[in-house]
Amino acid sequence: MTGPATWLKEIIVLNENADALRPGDVQIFRSALGLCHHLEPWYVNEVGHLALGGIGDRVVLGVAGNNVVIERIETYEGGLDLLRSWLEPTALHVHNMRVKAEKKKRLARGSRVPDWVMPEGIEALIGYVGFEK
Repeated sequence: MTGPATWLKEIIVLNENADALRPGDVQIFRSALGLCHHLEPWYVNEVGHLALGGIGDRVVLGVAGNNVVIERIETYEGGLDLLRSWLEPTALHVHNMRVKAEKKKRLARGSRVPDWVMPEGIEALIGYVGFEK
């Protein structure tokens, strides 16, 4: 397969952090609709954030009335590398939380996965971390 999977074009990853180069609260949404329904209008203007599509394009948010909307999607140089820099620490955090839950006997990890390896590629990272909405 060449190029990103077509489903990645629908994904939006939101990084809530005033410094977009550093991962903050990283959330993955299946679609623009999921993201827009999740956010409140005040968020767009008051909270430091950057949203990237699953293929690294910048998703510019706006407000129309009482609704959060996607104003435009634009090419963002280095977007895929930035996206990976958000998703890798998020995947590690998810892994650490799963190990912690396993130790408390709230989660049983399969015996076929004795050692954790960082998922490779944007698709695998998104699949491991999971979706917000």
